[in-house]
This record gives sequence, structure tokens and C-alpha cells, in this order.
Amino acid sequence: MDVERSTNALALKETGFPAVALPEGVDTELLRLGGPTGPALLHVVCGSVNQCVACIQSGDLSVIAVRRSGSPLSMVSCVVGDHQWPLAFDSPALRVGLRKFFFAFPGFFYGLALPEGSSDEDVERLETILKMFCTYENEAGEEAYPKMKKLSIRGPSPGTPLPEPSTRDETTAKLQRALRTSAAAKLVTKVLLRNAVDPKLHVDITAPVTSASLAAGPHVLASLRTVSDVVDAVEAARGIGVGGWSMAPDLWVEPPDGSSYWHFNVAGLTMVLRAVAAVAARARAVGRVAGQGGGRSFSTLAGQETGMSTVEDESHASGASTSGNFVIETARPS
Repeated sequence: MDVERSTNALALKETGFPAVALPEGVDTELLRLGGPTGPALLHVVCGSVNQCVACIQSGDLSVIAVRRSGSPLSMVSCVVGDHQWPLAFDSPALRVGLRKFFFAFPGFFYGLALPEGSSDEDVERLETILKMFCTYENEAGEEAYPKMKKLSIRGPSPGTPLPEPSTRDETTAKLQRALRTSAAAKLVTKVLLRNAVDPKLHVDITAPVTSASLAAGPHVLASLRTVSDVVDAVEAARGIGVGGWSMAPDLWVEPPDGSSYWHFNVAGLTMVLRAVAAVAARARAVGRVAGQGGGRSFSTLAGQETGMSTVEDESHASGASTSGNFVIETARPS
């Protein structure tokens, strides 16, 4: 059964999430930019200032929120074209230009360029959402880049020597990591909407959900590690990642005082890995081509799509280019 999307207009408060509960069992669109104003561009960025690896998607930018039925477990994500990534309190985000933003993830980071025709009001609406759901800063370009690069470093397990990858190998690894992050975010969305995750069995919540916390907002949002742990586990299972794997013990950034947030425990990750393996096995059994329909996310996450061709295929499908510059502006956005 197709997942229903709620198109109800939610009035975003200036400093907080809507007081009303999110609809259960559906995804709710909080923001959409694009259409006649032009496409948003999503890059994977690394290297020196103003250097981008690839523009992997172009299209409308939307922000969606999902909530599990009968539970406060929720997740907020950004989507450009077919690429999705999570927003979380432990997810650093920086504004580095009038219409440009960085999002740090373990091993890589995104550069988002909003449509050129976006109004100041549109940009402010996105900025308000980022302030609500991320650790958000408004930075000058020279200050933003080294901060984001430091945040996105993904090291090996203790005692594991670092390999010496070629530039192309390193670039490919970052692009693959970005694609798996998108696939994992889509998978988490599905398990929430289809009630596949059991709040009592599959997740850990950092702080107890009390009547006081529910009064502040009837949602327990996913942390960044909810998605990154899934990617790490899949990569470790396939011998892709650098070093061994264990669930991240610490958050990058401390969330606001009194905030509750959730992530998968070992039982939850086991459930997710079994789902990925089952879908991948069925796809192989029937000879499905990776990238068709709803199985694409699982195929990407399971590693059936490898190499630069994956990025090129996804970029060409969206009309985006696989090369170019994501220029960091030197003046601090107002």
C-alpha cells in the first residue's frame, strides 16, 4: 500500500515546532522550495575551499516530518530530487551564503544551494526549520569550511591503520557514503511509517518522555546516529568501511537541555540489516536491476550499486551535473 503524504499546511511558529501533534503514520511536508523559482542543487563537498566532488541532485527542496503511529518516535528530513538526508539536534548545519548551506555527516558533507529565485522569506523559513531541528550557525565562508571539514572526518577504529587511498578512491568513497546515507534515511522513514520499529524493543531514547517534555512538543526526534549507525553497520557487514564498527558512543553536538531523541539499539539495527538483506536477496532472485522503483534505496544501501557510475546515473536522472563548484561566499549572510 502506498504511503500517504499529508499535505495539510502546518503553521510553523517562529521559534518552535507546531504545538499540534504531527499526523501519525504519514509524512508531512513542512516546506517546499523550487518550482518556478528554479531547482535547488545538492553537492557532496570535500577538498579545498570552493571545491565540490559532485552535484548529485537537482530539483525541488522539501522538508518532511514523519511520525510512527501510536508513538512519539519521529524524524525530520530534507529532500532534493530523489536524495534524502536527516535533520537532527546532533547534526551540525551552517549557512555559508545568501542561499547556501552546509550539512556535516560522518565521512562527508553536503553543500545545498537554494533556487536562485528563492525569496528572502523562503530562505528565512528554511533557516527557522534548521534552528529548530539542527545545531545551526550562520558563518562566514572562511570560518565555515574548516569547521565542517573537521566535523565530517570519519576515522578508523582504535588500533586500525589508515589506508592511503587515491584521490579518486577517496572521492568515490564519499559519494558512496552520501548515497547510502540517503538510502538509510528512506529506510528509517519506511520503518516508522509502517510501524516496523517497536519502541520498546528496537530503540533507545536518551531521556524519558515525560508529560513535561510532551507539553513542549509531542515528538521524540531521531538523532543523526539513527541513520549513520545503519550505514556503518551495512558497510562493516560488507567490509566497505575503514576499520571495525561499533555504535557511536558520543554525539557530535549536545542537544538542547531536556530534549529527548532516539536511535536504534542492537536489536533495532539487527532488524534493519535483516530487512536490507531480505530485499537484496529477493532482488537478486528475480533478476531486478538496481535502481528500479522502490527497491533502489535498499539496493544502494546493500551495496549493489558501486563505483562512480552510481553517482552519474542518479545525477543524470535528475538533470544534475557530476562536476562543478560550490562557491563558499566570504561575506557573512545577514
